[in-house]
Amino acid sequence: MPEILDKNNKIVTTGKTEKMSKSKKNVVDPEKIIEMYGADTARWFMLSDSPPDRDLEWTDAGIGGSYKFINKIWRLTNEIISAEESKFNNVDDAALNNQLNLAIISITKNIESFHFNKSVANIYELIN
Repeated sequence: MPEILDKNNKIVTTGKTEKMSKSKKNVVDPEKIIEMYGADTARWFMLSDSPPDRDLEWTDAGIGGSYKFINKIWRLTNEIISAEESKFNNVDDAALNNQLNLAIISITKNIESFHFNKSVANIYELIN
């Protein structure tokens, strides 16, 4: 069953998925999410969840997954920046560059088509 946060930030299980409405008190306050996880997590979740023409369904699991993935990218970036150059001697530059270029092409195409969730999927594939 779908879960939402009520006005007291408590999880409420509903029988069906409904559009958010102040009168139904099923609105997710983005400020709470931003306070807990940061604005980048909220942005990443919104881009990754669904195509722009579909309604966004906020889930704790989705927000948590977005937070973990952003931190994974952060750790990977810091690891690469702080690594000594000698650690990269065994890297197949041609294969890595080819994979990176294919990802850039796919991501660019999907952004231009407003398929942001597909661009996010391309980034997941590249990082993993």
